[in-house]
Amino acid sequence: MALAMAKMLPEDSFRVTFVIVLRGGGTSIKEFIPEGYSVVDIPDGNAIKIMWNLFKTVKKLKLDIVFSSAMYLSTKILPFKWLLRGTRFVIRCENYMYTYSNAQKKRISFTYPKADAIIAQTEEMAQELYGIGIKEQLVHVAHNPIDTDYINEHLKDSTNPYPQNGNKVIVASGRFAYQKGFDMLTEAFAKLAVNDPKVDLYILGDYDYEEGVVLRQIKTVAERNRIEERIHCMGFKKNPYPYIKYADCFALSSRWEGLPNVLVESLYLGTPVAAFRCIPIIERIVKEGISGYTAKAEDIDSLTTAMKSALELGRIESTYLPAGKQQIIELING
Repeated sequence: MALAMAKMLPEDSFRVTFVIVLRGGGTSIKEFIPEGYSVVDIPDGNAIKIMWNLFKTVKKLKLDIVFSSAMYLSTKILPFKWLLRGTRFVIRCENYMYTYSNAQKKRISFTYPKADAIIAQTEEMAQELYGIGIKEQLVHVAHNPIDTDYINEHLKDSTNPYPQNGNKVIVASGRFAYQKGFDMLTEAFAKLAVNDPKVDLYILGDYDYEEGVVLRQIKTVAERNRIEERIHCMGFKKNPYPYIKYADCFALSSRWEGLPNVLVESLYLGTPVAAFRCIPIIERIVKEGISGYTAKAEDIDSLTTAMKSALELGRIESTYLPAGKQQIIELING
């Protein structure tokens, strides 16, 4: 999302530099940054070391604007705002307050009020910020933009990646973490598969995440229900868009989200969705029976029903309203 917003800024008015903390492991945003952008690496370390290196980097680069979309970095650089006079700080909230520990909430309530602007992804997220004492005039609601140029570029000359065997396809995407609920997704799929032998499930994402705990859970469900050949864990895909475009249904099984980008990207691509109502905005993003179906949060039977219904919709049109380019420019620039 940081990259998508950066690309909205006109090159004749903004010179963007990405400052990246090298935390090691997993996929780095560096793999997706186009040529022409400056990149500065900061080594990982303890909190004090990261704070000091962030401060030195911002001061050395003489930045007019600092944008941060990660809580663990925002709370480390904002305390230095008084030493960086003339620098505007824009913070984007990536998650709801209820997902954070009490210690994290305290750091947020102490540091975020120092920002010049705070971007909340949803109206409910903004209300949570008010609830921890952040002034309303600091908070701006901006639904996540969609980088349609990037998506369209990665669909050029794409072909259907799935076997042409007559089976319908449900796809899900995300790191194999507890948050993403792939354990519940496979249980729901197993219930669907019992009555429908012509549907397969594909899951995209790093299945070695958290030492493969979720992958083992998925395999256990598949083996117990004898559907090993119908659940496909595909690993990380740098270009997931052909998999989403050519699927018959996209499933969102998350226990919580900020605002699920992959869900709105699926709708943009015309793929109907089946989604847990894990956050209130899901019911506003998904038009029931038209662009997909929603399910009661963490209710496996409900998700099974939603997937079965979504598979019958065919191609759909999205009703999601993302933040526009001008809104992003105004929030960043002030």
